[in-house]
Amino acid sequence: MIRRLAAVALVWFGVSAAAADAVRFATLQQPPPPDLPREARRWSAADGRDRGPLGALISARLRTLEVTWWDPKVFVKPATVRDYLARLLVVPGGSTLTHQPWSQMLPVPSLAAEIVETDGRRGRLLLWHQQPSIYAVWHDADDRWWFAFWLDDPDLRVPADGP
Repeated sequence: MIRRLAAVALVWFGVSAAAADAVRFATLQQPPPPDLPREARRWSAADGRDRGPLGALISARLRTLEVTWWDPKVFVKPATVRDYLARLLVVPGGSTLTHQPWSQMLPVPSLAAEIVETDGRRGRLLLWHQQPSIYAVWHDADDRWWFAFWLDDPDLRVPADGP
């Protein structure tokens, strides 16, 4: 049992280290507007199926994450953002749907990033870190919208003073 846990930890560390290397920061950090983009609200590909962790969907296509905004009240320094995104890409929890499963309007996202996919095309990730809930939308390069949420996931808590 201990060997199995050690093996899982080693794989998680390797994947999260590689994910952290894929994170870059845009020179100009500018907050996006509050709430979801209008196009996301109009998206209508709902089939009700849970696609599982958002990180697994993104990781399969990810070359680079370029952070265009991060809220310093949530993520106190770039290392905190990098660590958080690395964990987000490997965390086994959370649900991802093709429709918006929450009804409330959201404030300005806590984090925004351009996702450069393996073929060079770009998508966009918006994330709202509102413990105990976390919400995210991903507009992939194929023009699909993905809506993800996590409820009180200890793997996605942000330390008050960063790592």
